[in-house]
Amino acid sequence: MNYNNIGRAVIPKLSTGFDGEGFAAIFVMAYHLKAPGSRFRSLFFNLDEILKSITDQPYNSYPMKTNVTNLITATSDPTREAAVYSYVAASFFRLFSKPASYYVKTWPQVLNGFSKFYAEPIRVMLPVPTLAAVEILKNFFSQDQRAKVTLYRFLYMSNSDENHKGFKTFLYDNLLRNTSLHILSIIEQLYDVLNCSIDTIVVAMNIGEMRQQVKCLREVLKILKENDENHRLSMLRYGRIFSGGFMSDLQTKSCLKIVYILAEALRSEAPEEHSGILQIAQFADISEGNKRNYTNMAQRLLIYLKNQNPRSI
Repeated sequence: MNYNNIGRAVIPKLSTGFDGEGFAAIFVMAYHLKAPGSRFRSLFFNLDEILKSITDQPYNSYPMKTNVTNLITATSDPTREAAVYSYVAASFFRLFSKPASYYVKTWPQVLNGFSKFYAEPIRVMLPVPTLAAVEILKNFFSQDQRAKVTLYRFLYMSNSDENHKGFKTFLYDNLLRNTSLHILSIIEQLYDVLNCSIDTIVVAMNIGEMRQQVKCLREVLKILKENDENHRLSMLRYGRIFSGGFMSDLQTKSCLKIVYILAEALRSEAPEEHSGILQIAQFADISEGNKRNYTNMAQRLLIYLKNQNPRSI
């Protein structure tokens, strides 16, 4: 199978629109994503962790509406050309949690990311994504259950170790982990900034109407800390991609107060790194009066945590 031929035919659909075969071929290309720092020799995904299924189908068993006429011109370096196609294909994973408009808007960042992590520019003439074309791909991801099953297998392969974490985080992982569960990512960053335990933060928040959310949070954190030799438990962080009701009590909209307090505490302690954290969309539903109250509560939380751990002061 010539993967460059696939890339030259499929990537132009970024501007013209995807058919079934083009949608399926994305996963074929992403499978061959190259690891940064390997001079395009090593694969990023850990193939020892591959999950197989008897229901797997060849990508070209999907329908193709039209023949491709606007092929990308081949380059003189097929190895690097293939790396570009696999990188772009993996960036499409962002569409499992973000709208097509977000992908189109951040396309320049995707291109810059290649140069940053592979330490050389893209030498392929890529098309400019159109909103209509990316919307079609987004719909394939949303409506074809096989897409989510396949995504799970990619995420599983990329979570067996911490290699190339920054690359993975940038390309797709930061947008797929803890989807609508800001509380998990914020509390982990806060304990890191304050050099205190998560348990100390959880105990401090276990008051009043927040008790139910704190109870759920405790259970989730307990599971995530368990021995996880096969890293299956860590896959819980992606659960909301596969089920909208997963961890519903910890969705940001279900615990706005506690998330805002933790976010404000984090912003206050590390303003340069987390200056935009209060831009979480759901915070728009909080009144200005409540925001002031929650800000005061965040400051009291910080005082309490620093008294528990003087080293963080």
